[in-house]
Amino acid sequence: RAMKDKVSTTQAQRLQENLEETQKRTLGLEQSLQDKADSEQLRQLNAWMANAQQKVSTLEQSLLVKADLSRLELVDEMVSHLKSKLPSVEQGLQACDDRARQLEGSIAG
Repeated sequence: RAMKDKVSTTQAQRLQENLEETQKRTLGLEQSLQDKADSEQLRQLNAWMANAQQKVSTLEQSLLVKADLSRLELVDEMVSHLKSKLPSVEQGLQACDDRARQLEGSIAG
């Protein structure tokens, strides 16, 4: 029983660290994309976000079985915060993509 509690706490801490790193990366990518409009970066960000989302879902499922309620609530708050940031990132990406298309049109025109 004690070993299971330690595993749960360790997994919760890892998930928390991963989510904090994801938030930092999201903010960094948003800043980078505001400065550059690169379709390849957009594709990479989309792939990275899909991968991160899959990992978070997998970790959440394993934590549902093992984590204590207070840790799970903390993780839920962090995930909600991350999800709240996604629309602004998506808007930033769309704006960058639009600017890139305008630039390509200007160059081609």
